[in-house]
Amino acid sequence: MIKINKFAINLIVITALFLQVAQCSKINFDIYHTTDEINLLLQQLEGNCEGYSLNLANNDPDIYEVTLSSLDSENALKGLVIFGEHPRELISPETGLNFVKSLCGQSQFGDYELTQKIRDYYDLKLVINANPNSRRLVEDGDYCKRENPNFVDINRNWGSHWEHIQDEERQVNSGEAPFSEVETQVLKKIATEFSPNVFISIHSGTLGLYTPYAYTNQKAERNEKHMINIVNDIQKKYCKNCSVGAAGKEVGYLCPGTCLDYIYETLEADYSFAFEIYSNENEIHQALEGSNFLQIRSSNQRLRHTFKRNEQFRPQSCFLQAKYLFLKSILSAIYLNNSKTRNQKSDSFSDMFLDSYQQCFLFFNPESHDDYDYVIDNWTKALYETLNHVTDNKTL
Repeated sequence: MIKINKFAINLIVITALFLQVAQCSKINFDIYHTTDEINLLLQQLEGNCEGYSLNLANNDPDIYEVTLSSLDSENALKGLVIFGEHPRELISPETGLNFVKSLCGQSQFGDYELTQKIRDYYDLKLVINANPNSRRLVEDGDYCKRENPNFVDINRNWGSHWEHIQDEERQVNSGEAPFSEVETQVLKKIATEFSPNVFISIHSGTLGLYTPYAYTNQKAERNEKHMINIVNDIQKKYCKNCSVGAAGKEVGYLCPGTCLDYIYETLEADYSFAFEIYSNENEIHQALEGSNFLQIRSSNQRLRHTFKRNEQFRPQSCFLQAKYLFLKSILSAIYLNNSKTRNQKSDSFSDMFLDSYQQCFLFFNPESHDDYDYVIDNWTKALYETLNHVTDNKTL
């Protein structure tokens, strides 16, 4: 039995209170949507968007599958896009939400001509929020949360060159076996039944346009030239600072067990991409200078502000934090009390939470209205062009 002295008890109480205050959500929910709001907005598109349907692919976690059927072509291409695998990357599902709204003609951002081409020539499957329960933790203040609630990175849990990895410092845990997690089981089912020609996974934290493979530094063996041509064009138009090429080579470390490789290799998608769409080194303001984006945006109504927020969707208050944070504080306090390096560890533990908003949320996500709008508009158009490049490619 672990003995906890008076100091440890006090530390537990203080730490718990500290976490509840320090972890009070700083996210601007006038810009960002909660998970429940995203779900509601997707539900509201039913009956208001031609060819649109919404399916609750899994109850817990509540993963929704959006289908947009082709409006014109009997031999439509199949495109699958997954957003939000890593919950701290809130801008990924936000971009997904804008993407689907624009395809339904219900966003101020987008390009009608490019949108119409996609609606005519594609059957689309979209998973807007692939890791909803952990995103809720981020919304409540756990800004650095990368894994699912089981502490597994679902983008290392796919059955493509899977390896058993447990790296707590980098929050990379591949799980006990391939597809051990509900989230990856659901995503695998969607992808397998749909069998896409084109697959795109959306992330943030750097700027990059990546192709297979992620598990090795070798290039893709099939259709590599065409994929590289596409991302090179996207780089020129939408992300001049993006690195381009095979993920395992360009990222700087190998990533076994990813959806990028699984859907390319096992499901034999002709095109497979991973886009990293935001870094806090984006230099967005330089990109905005000399463009008419802000003028165009300001001349239109901010459509997201017309959404009436329901109190039940608001994040919890500072004094109603998730049990996850409280449990974390207790376990850490016990550990610190029994550590020979208690003072050093205590400082670093406090700093981790004091700085989590700066180090995680602002690293992976834009904070201002202007930056947010620029990112979702820019990458919605980049997704349009990526898909349309494939329709122009006669190799399929």
